[in-house]
Amino acid sequence: MPGAGIDGMGTLRAPFSDKTSDTLWAGKVQLDYRPNEDWLLYAGINRGVKAGGFNAKLPDNQDFLDDDQIPYGEEVLTSYEVGFKSTLFDGTSQLNGSFYYYDYEDYQAFIFLSLSGIIVNNDAEVKGVELELLTRPIEGLDLILNASYLDAEVKDLQVASGVFRDTTPSFTPDVQWAGMLRYQWPQRLFGGSLALQASANYVSSFYHNIRNFDSQKFSGYVVGNARVSWTSADERWTGTVFVNNIADERYKNIGFDVSAVCGCAQESYGKPRWAGISIRYSL
Repeated sequence: MPGAGIDGMGTLRAPFSDKTSDTLWAGKVQLDYRPNEDWLLYAGINRGVKAGGFNAKLPDNQDFLDDDQIPYGEEVLTSYEVGFKSTLFDGTSQLNGSFYYYDYEDYQAFIFLSLSGIIVNNDAEVKGVELELLTRPIEGLDLILNASYLDAEVKDLQVASGVFRDTTPSFTPDVQWAGMLRYQWPQRLFGGSLALQASANYVSSFYHNIRNFDSQKFSGYVVGNARVSWTSADERWTGTVFVNNIADERYKNIGFDVSAVCGCAQESYGKPRWAGISIRYSL
């Protein structure tokens, strides 16, 4: 990657030249065991890789990158996972779960700098668990629940000049859960089938910047939705009335730290409460 450049103040930096050529490999080994027709147990090891590259920061009135900051190395992930898939209650329900540990060597951590950012290599690890339930306890009623817990850590990251600490990756909440309840009347109504559906999801607090400063932390939130749908007997006509974000939750979901430019941060909010009607005809 040869090149020279001019920073935002018009200063010419010395040319930089480098190249990279690596042979990377990935693979997976997994064992499955079925003690009976209703249960599947599994355990596996997976190795994944992400190639390295070169940083190229925007001209933003800040200092050029040092030569040793321009290249970054490949990321190697070794993941370990055990889990199960099961069918319960005479086939009316499914319960699935997984437990995993991710071991990153030279995790490619993105650090936002002024108007752009760079990638640096730090070791990292992630521990997590996921559970999912799908059930139909009675005719026409479907319930889906899923939840996850995550403990993620990037090790010894430089968060300020001469300051290093363990941090949480950006946009990585510890806890998430979601649920959906849907009921469809078994008998015909108004010449077709009528269904009611309600759903909700929860996201715990998270950081929008890997440095994990207090000003870069977003609060957790819950968003709920509801809809009523009708489908004609020949399935050509479908009408839907919906309300999303019923409680009009005001939550932040994206942030950019531009404190080096304006001493502030730019933050984006999720959609407020909104409702609509749709009608669809299929030939």
